[in-house]
Amino acid sequence: MLRILGRANSFNVRKVLWTCDEIGLPFEREDYGRGFRPTDTPEFLKLNPVGQVPCVIDDGLVMRESHAIIRYLAANGPYLLGKDFTLADIPMGLVVNRWFALAELKRPENSAVSRYYELLTERPAFRAHGRNGLP
Repeated sequence: MLRILGRANSFNVRKVLWTCDEIGLPFEREDYGRGFRPTDTPEFLKLNPVGQVPCVIDDGLVMRESHAIIRYLAANGPYLLGKDFTLADIPMGLVVNRWFALAELKRPENSAVSRYYELLTERPAFRAHGRNGLP
């Protein structure tokens, strides 16, 4: 089940809660932040290095930044905005390519991002201009 870490009175947490209710996605919310469990503990900072809410955990995938979270929740498809490739996948594809290309970057295993990267790699234009050896 989706876990939402953050207090219900947070502006950014409310975006995530609203999105979940709109799409009928069940979740468990845990109070973190101002007046609740602190976000500067080693445990929380491991999930979200900037120590802010919301932090969402979906089957091992940890996300932060409310707009990225709501896009992820609303997508329900292989591409960024759903089942079809859109212009939104172009800038994101370059970011994902850089994430994989920077060898010195220590990153956790993330199967969803890896699948997305491989899906983009099937596109000749991405291979030519995205996954072309440049970060």
